[in-house]
Amino acid sequence: MSKALITITDLGVSYRTDDDSPAAVRHENLVLREHETLAIVGESGSGKTTIANAILGLLPDDARVTGSISLGNVELTALRRGEWPTIRGRRIGYVPQDPMLSLNEVWSIGHHFKETIDAHKLGDGKPWREFATERLLEVGLSDPERILRQFPHQLSGGMRQRVLIALAVLARPEVIIADEPTSALDVIIQKHVLDLLERLTRQLGASLVLITHDLGLVADRSDSVVVMRHGEIVETGPTRNIIGNPQHPYTQELLHAVPKLSSIESRVLPDLSDAPAVLEIKGLVKEFKLKYPRAATPGTKPSRILRAVNGVDLTLRSGECLALVGESGSGKSTVAKIILGLEKPTSGSVLLHGRDRESGTRAERVAQTARIQVVFQDPYASLDPQFTVSRTLNEPLVIHVRGDASERRDRVVKLLGLVGLDESILNRYPSELSGGQRQRVAIARALALEPDVLVLDEAVSALDVVVQGQILETLRELRSRIGLSMLFITHDLAVVAEIADTIAVITNGEIVESGDAASVFASPEHEYTKELLDAVPGRSAF
Repeated sequence: MSKALITITDLGVSYRTDDDSPAAVRHENLVLREHETLAIVGESGSGKTTIANAILGLLPDDARVTGSISLGNVELTALRRGEWPTIRGRRIGYVPQDPMLSLNEVWSIGHHFKETIDAHKLGDGKPWREFATERLLEVGLSDPERILRQFPHQLSGGMRQRVLIALAVLARPEVIIADEPTSALDVIIQKHVLDLLERLTRQLGASLVLITHDLGLVADRSDSVVVMRHGEIVETGPTRNIIGNPQHPYTQELLHAVPKLSSIESRVLPDLSDAPAVLEIKGLVKEFKLKYPRAATPGTKPSRILRAVNGVDLTLRSGECLALVGESGSGKSTVAKIILGLEKPTSGSVLLHGRDRESGTRAERVAQTARIQVVFQDPYASLDPQFTVSRTLNEPLVIHVRGDASERRDRVVKLLGLVGLDESILNRYPSELSGGQRQRVAIARALALEPDVLVLDEAVSALDVVVQGQILETLRELRSRIGLSMLFITHDLAVVAEIADTIAVITNGEIVESGDAASVFASPEHEYTKELLDAVPGRSAF
C-alpha cells in the first residue's frame, strides 16, 4: 500500500448560526495516498465540497473546525493565514467548478498567469510569458500568445477549464483537488478535460481528489471512492468494490439513479408513426452577423456571417419525446430559441399544428406562444427570487387571463400535484426550496397554460444524480397522464436513453443522424454520434 499523503482524522466542520443546523461534516476520517485518484461523491449538501475547502483552507470565517488534516508532517488546521501560500497553489493545486465564475472577468488570461507566477516565484528565472506559454501548450491550448491576451468571456467553456487546470499545476503540486471540474461542460469536452487531468496527474506523480455527484465519472476515473451523505461518510473503499457491490442503501440509491445507456434496451418505445404532427420545423436556417470576424485560416478573407443553424428539419408528434442531442455550440439551443419565438429564423418555418407560428394577428401569435412552453437548465436562475411559489405559478395564468382568483388557486394546487409537490410550499421563496423542488416548480409553471409542447433545454444537467432521476420520473409520469409532447434538448445520451422515443443528432448546425432511440443507440451511423456515445462516463460499468 502506498504512503499516505493527506490524512484526515476526526474532522468536524460546523458554522456559527442562530439555529440548530446540523454540522456540515461530522467527525470523519479519510486518507489520500500517493499516486491515487480518490473520488468524493454525494448529492448537493452532502459535505464533499466542505471537506475540499477544509483541506485548502478556504472555509469561511464563521466555520468551526475540529480534528486534524495533515499534509505529510504539516498540520493544515494549525496554519495561520500568512502561511497558506506555501501550501495552497504550491503543494495543493485547485481546479474549481465553474470556469466562468472562477476567472476574473476584468483580467486577461495573461494577468491570471502573471499573478500566480509572481506570487509563488515560479518559472526558474524565465520571463513569465514564456513560462505561461509552456503551460498552456501543456494543457492542449494552441496559439497560447493569443489566449494570454484574451479575456475569459472570449474563450469557450472547455478552454476556460483548461486554463484553470494550467493554473492549478503551475507549481507542480503533490495534490490536485478538482471540485466538479466538468459539471458545466458537455460530454465530449468533459472527456477531453478529464483525460487531460489524468495525464497531468500521472506526469507530475501527483494525487487527485475528484469531487463529483456523477458515479459514471467515479467508475471511469478513480481508484477509490468516499460516499458522503448529510455530512457523514457512509461508505468507502476501492472503486471497483463500491460500484460492483455497494453495501450502504444510499450508495445503492445513487447507483440506481445513474442514467444508463443500457436502459434503452428494457424500454418499450411507442409506435408514433400514425400520431399527428404537433410541431414541424422545415428548412430552418439562422445566421448571425459577427461584430469582430476572424479568418478561418490564415490568408483567407474573414466571414462576417455565422450560420448557427443550417437547414434543420424536425417533426414532433403527439405524445412523443424527441431528443435533440449535440455538444455546446452545435446549434441545439438556437433551434430551441426559434421554436420559442425568442429568435427569428433567417429562413425556414416553425409550424404548430400546421400553422406558422409567425403568422396571424398579435393575439393569435400570443395564443401560439402559450401552447409552447419551456423549462430551462438552471432552477436557481430561472425562478424570480422575490416571487413565492404561489405568485410564480399564478403569473402565466394572470397574463393570459385564465380564470378568476378562485379558479387560479385551484389550478395552482393541481399543478403542484402534477409534479409531486403539495400546497404547503405555496408561500415559500426559491431560496427555501431544494434544487429538485425548484425544478419541479419550473415544470409546473411551464404546464400552467396546458401547452401542447414542452421544450426542456438541458433541464436536468444542473442537478445531482438522485434529483435528476426524480425529475426524469416526473416527466415520464406527465407523459403518461396528460400525453405531453416534449422536445428534450441535451448533450447527455445516457439521459436520452432513459426518456426519449426518437433522437436527432445535431453538430455544426446540421442534423447528421436521426431515428428511433433504440436504432440509433444500437447502430449509430455517423462518426459524431459514435463519439457522443463513447464519451458517456461509466458506459462500461453500468
